[in-house]
Amino acid sequence: MTDEKITADTPTLLSSIPYAAVDPSTEPPTFERDLAMGRFIDAWSQVEWEMRNLLRILSKAPAEAAGPIAAAIPDNGRMAELLQVLGKRYLESTECDELDGIIEHVKISNNYRNSIVHGHWGLTSNREKVATRGTVYDFMWIRVYIFIDKLKELNAALGRDPAAQDRYIFSVQRLTKRAQSAHKLADRIQTFSQRIERRLGNTEPSPQNPSSSQP
Repeated sequence: MTDEKITADTPTLLSSIPYAAVDPSTEPPTFERDLAMGRFIDAWSQVEWEMRNLLRILSKAPAEAAGPIAAAIPDNGRMAELLQVLGKRYLESTECDELDGIIEHVKISNNYRNSIVHGHWGLTSNREKVATRGTVYDFMWIRVYIFIDKLKELNAALGRDPAAQDRYIFSVQRLTKRAQSAHKLADRIQTFSQRIERRLGNTEPSPQNPSSSQP
């Protein structure tokens, strides 16, 4: 561990901070970041569940068979491709267009999901004086994608590379917004699934999402 002293004005950010001698009084508590992370994971699990349910509907497979099929698909990209293939076989043209829009939404959101899940927590100067439960700390937590060039990481954190900042850097507030966006995406998929299930005449009742808070 280094004896380097870090202050709120230090431009050294992200992964170097946890190994530096940060004054504990300037470090914000972790409960807000952990809560935001948990909410995002919960929201994204609902997106993946709704995608699997849509696969069940389009494949016309019984739930006990659709589950193992979905589990064997290696990633969300492959899942999206399979849904589009099935959609072209069973859906009307307007429904295919709507499915394409959903898939595009999933792909974009999945890029953010990967950066968040495959990330780590670091500290950055709280230049905008964001309060944590009414207290403004010198530093704030950010979630940073780990598979990123360190120079790009620093430029992203300092706002010198806006595209990289958008893709790889997540404050607690931004992570909360990504969770809200994921919930809306899950709802969008669910609404679409229910509509096409009625039209296709699937007589098997839809399984209940175990992570859903809805009755």
